[in-house]
Amino acid sequence: MLVLANAAALSDAQAQAIRAYVLAGGGLVATSDTSLADELGRPRGDHDRERARGCRRCRRGADPNAKDPPAVIVRRAARGRVVYLAAGIDAALLSYAYPYQRRILIRAIDWAAGEPFSISVDSPMAVHVTFWEQADASGRRIIVQLWNGIDSAASHGLPGMDVPLREETIPVHGIRVRFADPAPRRFHVEPGGLEILSRREGSSAVVDLPPLEVHAMLVGEY
Repeated sequence: MLVLANAAALSDAQAQAIRAYVLAGGGLVATSDTSLADELGRPRGDHDRERARGCRRCRRGADPNAKDPPAVIVRRAARGRVVYLAAGIDAALLSYAYPYQRRILIRAIDWAAGEPFSISVDSPMAVHVTFWEQADASGRRIIVQLWNGIDSAASHGLPGMDVPLREETIPVHGIRVRFADPAPRRFHVEPGGLEILSRREGSSAVVDLPPLEVHAMLVGEY
């Protein structure tokens, strides 16, 4: 699953690689001016766009000379799926949390991916989540990092001068992490080394986390 957020400058080789990835079954969500210029920022003309045959051609689902081109193009390209959003919805969502823009992006990514993600987290939106994998002599593991973004001071400080201090925490309850098979065999929460049992729901392993104070890592050992 590839997201190109207004990636305007792409070389012909990059565009070809993206196109091959999509045609082979990859998912693509592109926004705004993605691929409209080459790697040096020079605008592509119609001939150049045809020659590049990159992600812009993959996403094209209507006559490019139409007077009223669509705002969203959703289409299949061979084995892959492509969503093109003409507006910079991703940039707008960064500036202000408008719920419909968030839902459009989520649905676009879910559809383009074509299958459930290997990890999904059910939590309030105040929880920030990222993950990565590690492998060393002791084995392979996946680490899900969670951050409680609730500020009990209600962000009263000036945005440019406020400091990231917490006088108190508001714990977040009911966080659930789902792992698609093949799922890790053992789970623990760090810091603290708290062992967590998982349960099966269909083809997934589900972990219910203890209340999140500020920061925690869920470690899944394979």
